[in-house]
Amino acid sequence: MDKLLEINNLSVKIKDRINGDFFAVRNLSLSIDKGSALGIVGESGSGKTVTALAVMGLASKDSRPEGDGINFCGKNLLDLSQKEYAAIRGKDISMIFQDPVTGLNPLMKIGKQVEESLLLHSRLTPLQIKEEALNMMGYTGLKDAENLYNAYPHQLSGGMRQRVMIASAIISRPKLIVADEPTTALDSTTQTQILNMFKKFKEEHQTSLMFISHNFGVINYISDYISVMYRGFVMEYGDREHITKAPLHPYTRALIKCIPTENMKGTPLFTIKNDLGNDADDIHCPFYSRCDYKCEKCQKPFEGQYLDGRYARCARIGEI
Repeated sequence: MDKLLEINNLSVKIKDRINGDFFAVRNLSLSIDKGSALGIVGESGSGKTVTALAVMGLASKDSRPEGDGINFCGKNLLDLSQKEYAAIRGKDISMIFQDPVTGLNPLMKIGKQVEESLLLHSRLTPLQIKEEALNMMGYTGLKDAENLYNAYPHQLSGGMRQRVMIASAIISRPKLIVADEPTTALDSTTQTQILNMFKKFKEEHQTSLMFISHNFGVINYISDYISVMYRGFVMEYGDREHITKAPLHPYTRALIKCIPTENMKGTPLFTIKNDLGNDADDIHCPFYSRCDYKCEKCQKPFEGQYLDGRYARCARIGEI
């Protein structure tokens, strides 16, 4: 398949005056095919959101993305000016943020926020834009769109606000949607409805999806390919079926074991060791202090390896 997005050796350094500068993302390389979904999973602080913000050109003033390139439709996004980025953002690449309370303008009516991307990037008339906004609000599951069009964010429930965020992100039919934990605060029924809506939209419009979550079950449901991140590194990368059924990296195995199942009723949930240590550097395993399979070999410099078409950053790949 054709590549829509290719990230090559991306690192993002965060300036911290108190604790000193550190890398939130380290030498990350990923790609997304046209019409496919890449799931990025990992614990909080693994670099998922920082990666998404780097792709969107929304990195904070205290962070600096660098690397060989973030190539999107033939353009290296790292070389673009803010004006050039603005022409792409919202039109060809859209982002859905985790918290709709901070993502929506509390002083702006819902309908106008959904329309914003078309107002900036289309030549439709105001009447056509409003009609499109109402259609998209209905598409995302918002009932009585005519009345909601003139409502304010505080008048809507959390699930409704999240649907508004999604409608505003997909109204321009972008080539790539970056979704950062869009279902985390929702109940399971609403979560499933929104995940199914993403799947439907992806298939209907051949839109690519970068979906970020700490929930491996959600990632397994929505993704074609999965990237497992930990402390800024890609620990494992490959197609969904192989990673979920036969994970290579101990960290991936641990995340999957944390998923509760029906036969676990009455038994303690699995937890990963909380000994974070100080393992995050470019040549050693950042998961060493928490790993159940660590050995002397893991303390020596090594590089990530490929096995059966999958990548894993583990010195014992194929042994465990």
